[in-house]
Amino acid sequence: MSGSALWETQSIDEKLIKVDYMNTHITPDKTNKLHCHPFFELIIIDRGEVKYTKNNSMTEIKNKAVVFNRIYDIHNPFVSYSPLYKRIKIQFSHKLLEKYIKPSAELELALGASYIKSLNDVDFERIFSLSKSIFQLCGNGEEELEKTRVCLYLATLILNCYDAAPLPADSRQSYVNGVREYIIANLSRRLTIEDIAGTFFVSKTKLICDFKRYSNLSVLQFITAERVKAAQRLLLKGYSVSSTAEKCGFSSPSYFIKVFSQTMGITPLKYTSLRLEGSDTNRF
Repeated sequence: MSGSALWETQSIDEKLIKVDYMNTHITPDKTNKLHCHPFFELIIIDRGEVKYTKNNSMTEIKNKAVVFNRIYDIHNPFVSYSPLYKRIKIQFSHKLLEKYIKPSAELELALGASYIKSLNDVDFERIFSLSKSIFQLCGNGEEELEKTRVCLYLATLILNCYDAAPLPADSRQSYVNGVREYIIANLSRRLTIEDIAGTFFVSKTKLICDFKRYSNLSVLQFITAERVKAAQRLLLKGYSVSSTAEKCGFSSPSYFIKVFSQTMGITPLKYTSLRLEGSDTNRF
């Protein structure tokens, strides 16, 4: 892990954990994609400029930060090309923790919600050092002892990231926050950019520009993401595909299946089956 341009992946068992180290420039069009995945993801960023969209808002990251994504949480990172991008990304299954240690209540709490935190120098050095150790351990072989050591380091890293205090962020007061809340409260209705702009007494052009600036998503992308998230909740409560499509504002069940499959990578019925069986924690 030298200072030169590098992009390398280590894994002792890809069904349990993959560690990806990057210290190079990156093409933005390979990062700007709304997506989710059936595994936990922990990203420790040392250098780079990233616009990260999740949890109904956009966060600008400029160096030294940690990003944690839970299973199937929809997110969208956009990495600027000009600056060097240096980070370690750890993707792991809950099965790793279950197999080699018994997760404590504190550890389960740390895995309970996605977050983004800017880090001070002290917290960053401790967290990045742990992540580098995990990367190096994953390259040392496939012995059970190594897997146990990786798991213990990972548990320590998760707790350190969760406990790290974020740097104070600049507050951005904007009507865009109100637009987000309005969309979430009216997902079952037919939502158009024209109607939303009229509700907030702004032009269509202003709404499109402002929303993209503060959310890193278009209005329509945000509506789709929120409808898919709402659909996830309803499907797990036992609602049928057709009922879910109607309640979440999709024009038809077939269109809902198409959008859900494109966003989640699996059909609504497959998603429900996997989540109810608990299989989402056992695979990448």
